[in-house]
Amino acid sequence: MTLNRRLLTIAVAIFITTSLFAQFSKVAQSGAQWLKIWPEPRGVGMGGACAAIVTDASATYWNPAGLALSTTRNIVVSDVEWFADTRINFLSCAYPYTGLGTFGLSLIALTMSSEMITTVEEPEGTGEKWSAGGVSIGLSFARMITDKFSFGITGKLIQEGIWDMTSTGFGLDIGAYFNPGYFGSLRFGFALKNFGADMKFTGGQLEEELWRPDAPGNVGPLDVELLAHPYHLPTSINIGAAYDIIDVPAQRLTASLELYHPIDGAEKGCFGIEYSYNEMFAVRLGYQFDPDLEHEEQYPVDEEEETEDIYGEPSGMERLSAGLGFKYAGYKVDYAYQDMGLLGLVHRISIGMYF
Repeated sequence: MTLNRRLLTIAVAIFITTSLFAQFSKVAQSGAQWLKIWPEPRGVGMGGACAAIVTDASATYWNPAGLALSTTRNIVVSDVEWFADTRINFLSCAYPYTGLGTFGLSLIALTMSSEMITTVEEPEGTGEKWSAGGVSIGLSFARMITDKFSFGITGKLIQEGIWDMTSTGFGLDIGAYFNPGYFGSLRFGFALKNFGADMKFTGGQLEEELWRPDAPGNVGPLDVELLAHPYHLPTSINIGAAYDIIDVPAQRLTASLELYHPIDGAEKGCFGIEYSYNEMFAVRLGYQFDPDLEHEEQYPVDEEEETEDIYGEPSGMERLSAGLGFKYAGYKVDYAYQDMGLLGLVHRISIGMYF
């Protein structure tokens, strides 16, 4: 198959996937929302516009096709300080295998502190505690199909729990990366993320003993389980482009743009720039335009309502992000912050190693 025919096939497949995706939109009906929290600071510093940027171990999250461009084994570990005593931790590694492709292994974990269980009868606590969290373990593979096009896929086991109830499922991330070579450094990325079957909670508090006085012989209790409603994974489609505005031996300035279409919300636009000096020091700035945040126009607030003391005021810089990166002797450190408006700033830091 010629390159032009391959590109036409890919374009048609993306168009069909996008069309079907739009038809089956499930606004406010998906769960496992922590899978949408960006765990890696370089991408956050660029506003999440990373589908056409990442080419190291962090590609297991942003676009698995980027793994195919990784030329050395590398690993990245990051920590996200989220809200209300919750954290996101991310671990990913890439292992290029000559002649076959690049393998990747990733782990995302959501953790939170436990709280005392209280009831009407025991408002001071029952002596038991509850907590919630989630984990996603992924195995990735990516390969260069031609010298200009790569394809990647990640299969992941997803589990989340609250108290003693758990929900387990399986998801897929599918990605493509294309560098046509006709327009300088212009390249494109595509990722379908968190695609999989519905999940639902089972066990724990959903299991009960039911007495049936009308049963023959008044036999009981019967073991029953309440059926929880299934929920969708937070599937999304990401289509992005990147271009090196400046690309000289000592300096590089890269701009990236991405359209992010989640199944449970409005389409969003991400933009980011990165300035790098000698590939050792980098400064990043990014922004995400999110129509879901335009609450003031959609839901006007009565000016007489005194909500300022409770919620504070928006910073006016919601979804703006920035970051720094250092790379030396096979090691790298990245940091980013993101302005979440009324929720404050979120900080991320990662450490990586190439070997």
